[in-house]
Amino acid sequence: GTVVARALLGNESLFEIPLYAWDSAWEMPSHILLGAGAGLVAAAFSNSVYAVEDLWNAVSIPDYVKAALGGLFMGVVGLSFPQVMGLGYPSIERILQGQELWMVLLILLPLKMLATSVTLGSGGSGGIMAPSFFMGAALGGLFGLAAHAAGPPFAAPVGAYAMVGMCAVVAGTTLAPLQALVMVVEMTKNYQMILPLALGCAVSTFISYRIKRQSIYTLKLYRRGIDIEAVRRTSPLDSVKVRGFLG
Repeated sequence: GTVVARALLGNESLFEIPLYAWDSAWEMPSHILLGAGAGLVAAAFSNSVYAVEDLWNAVSIPDYVKAALGGLFMGVVGLSFPQVMGLGYPSIERILQGQELWMVLLILLPLKMLATSVTLGSGGSGGIMAPSFFMGAALGGLFGLAAHAAGPPFAAPVGAYAMVGMCAVVAGTTLAPLQALVMVVEMTKNYQMILPLALGCAVSTFISYRIKRQSIYTLKLYRRGIDIEAVRRTSPLDSVKVRGFLG
């Protein structure tokens, strides 16, 4: 699939950013901290999506009115902060290039979470992956700016931290760290960042799983009484008696 797509569409990366690299082992603690923060953001995102959905469901008004109110909210937000509209890829690219100010990132991170939650909860159409990329990049950008303020040995480019945050939040929301790792590396063509990305993803997944035990996707099924994890927790050996193998 990749060979065919690249043959038809070209081999350019989705985000045009500098080639970042992991230069110092002293940066490992900062990537661990960033991964932990990403796990908390991922868990908060899951909570936000379903909490807002419950609020919308508790309101006794027709679905088309809910959709209209959700659209009105997004229109008002979009007038002041158009960055949160749509997929947000241009904003993600600016963050990965280290071009956004900390004050902007501090506003965009919770606002994107709220906007996505309101959109989905009111019946609007949208996904989880792109908002996770957006919030992760914003979190990583904030962390990178703080690390730069702290100075060496944590002064990797802000965009490098944004990459780790972007990857780690996706890993935390989906509980699929390898998927997140491969996607971000392929979207940026920054293969030199695999180690810090993997570290951030692993920590984020661990933190998020300890809090929620479900990905943002399987949580919807779990709330409906469908626990797909129960199949994994049941070992085939549990249904077999030893005496069945004794002549």
